Amino acid sequence: MGSKLLLRTKKTDRNIRNILEIDWTEYENISTEQLKLFDRNETKYFTDIPNKLWAEKSEKNEKGTELIISSVREIWTEYDIDRLYKELSKLISPLNNLAYPFNIVIRSNEYESYKERIVTSISIQEFVSQEFSLEYDLNSQTQEIIKHDKGKLITVSREKPSFGFIKFRLYYFDQYAKGKFKKTYKGTRFEDFIDGIKVYRNGVITTPFAEQEAARDKKRDIPGIDKRRYSGFFEKVSSRDLVGIIEITKDLNPKIIDATARQDFVINNEYNDFKEFIIAQIHELEKYLKYRKDVKQEKAGQELKTATDEIETFTERIKEIEKKHPAVKDDLDILKKEARKIKISLKKGINATEELKKEFKRKESLYLSMLSLQEFAGMLAHAVKTKIGQIKDRAKFLADRFPDERYIDKFKMMAKNIYHHMIGMNQAVEYALSFSKADTEPYETDMKAVTENVFEENSFRFSQENIRPVVEIRESLILVIARKCFEDILQQLIDNSIKALKNRENKIIKCTGAADADKLIIIFSDNGIGIKDEHKEKIFEIYFTTTAEEGGSGLGLWIADSRIKQLNGEIILAESEFEPTGTTFQISLPFKKEE
Repeated sequence: MGSKLLLRTKKTDRNIRNILEIDWTEYENISTEQLKLFDRNETKYFTDIPNKLWAEKSEKNEKGTELIISSVREIWTEYDIDRLYKELSKLISPLNNLAYPFNIVIRSNEYESYKERIVTSISIQEFVSQEFSLEYDLNSQTQEIIKHDKGKLITVSREKPSFGFIKFRLYYFDQYAKGKFKKTYKGTRFEDFIDGIKVYRNGVITTPFAEQEAARDKKRDIPGIDKRRYSGFFEKVSSRDLVGIIEITKDLNPKIIDATARQDFVINNEYNDFKEFIIAQIHELEKYLKYRKDVKQEKAGQELKTATDEIETFTERIKEIEKKHPAVKDDLDILKKEARKIKISLKKGINATEELKKEFKRKESLYLSMLSLQEFAGMLAHAVKTKIGQIKDRAKFLADRFPDERYIDKFKMMAKNIYHHMIGMNQAVEYALSFSKADTEPYETDMKAVTENVFEENSFRFSQENIRPVVEIRESLILVIARKCFEDILQQLIDNSIKALKNRENKIIKCTGAADADKLIIIFSDNGIGIKDEHKEKIFEIYFTTTAEEGGSGLGLWIADSRIKQLNGEIILAESEFEPTGTTFQISLPFKKEE
């Protein structure tokens, strides 16, 4: 910025102004001398140069602090000062609960618009599409959270979070609101103001340098949340649709700590819970927006069908008039033709809408398969590599010792092992090839056979992990279903259970199925570590994982839930059949495909 800084500060009702001068030019001169390697007694180290501090008399009506930068190293353009203004505008919370007055003024001796410019925060309330506010109550020791409930966003109270109490304001901008905002501030420093969550401690922004990335996609919210974490993923809200203001305090949130260089926060349990809390609130907003979107789409579809029925009624009414008044038949024929055209257009619109829904489902299915593939690829590579190693060892033994009759029994065992390993490897490759098929069309499927087949394909993994698989589906149950979707569901649940069984003894993965009225009920269980109470509401959320160290991506249960919804079914977390540990999921799938 500059080589000299003069800091002048004065309190109200005092006639003394304190002044601090930092002169980096002197530092630089001494540093240069130091490089000449003179004797210590002949020169100072640049770190020995003291800053100058003094006091001088001042008028009582003056107050505040000035930062005067001079000996500027590089030319400051008006764009640079604009950027400075934008960053300074974020420094103080828009809610502004400071216990003392705080105003910032930029004074420039070169640019007219900054001769004497007061820095102010932007007002956004007039543009927002949706906003909510969360408070806390120290008396009852409760924190408010937002919940979606049947098309409404409601505020409910919960016990004190691990990270302490916070105030949270979240402002959401839909496409119309965002467009209006950008049009209003186009070409100004506030054009990109809508950019996620900001955290303020006692009214002043925390980690002010966390967002300084040249590439916009690499920027993070100040809480360190990657902007891509919940950005543009099917029904997900982008951080570029949000402005969030979070108020924390030194007393109520001592475990949320700024890291060195103020680029982030110290990573600890409280901070991780803090991030989860923020994302959970955004997720409730997403569920609310999705509900509104679904209702709107359903209403539009119903209106199209109603309009088609009304045209039909209109046509029938014309025919009745025609019978009573044959003289106007020619005129009525024109109306009938127009009504017929409108009816055809409406039916085309309805059909096009249905086709678009199917196409979206098909693309979603394909994308989910691609997401599954990344995790599966690692497992497949490990499985194939392990099997090849085992086959290689046995083949080497045969090559070195055959036909020595002393090892005849071992030769037979080795050949049998090679055969079984080849079968397992072939099954793994066949499963990999299934990902290349995006076939989600429903057809009659034997659920018992499919379940047993998926478990058989994982037999090598089960044996490697010492897991006992149990499949109890006693009769062939035929569903009209997309087989690939169901295979994905089982595979994701199996992957999830294998991680949960790590370091456990007597490992079991169990799947049972039975008909219940018009549904197939599948119970899928393991006797692993189970799911903590505080995580039970989040397990089907995208990116939520407690097994990151074991390679968990937070996609498995989300993919399973998405697949089950594609099949018009439901998955819920049930009471574990292996209590006091373990996890049990109950899946219900309709026998008849809903129209």
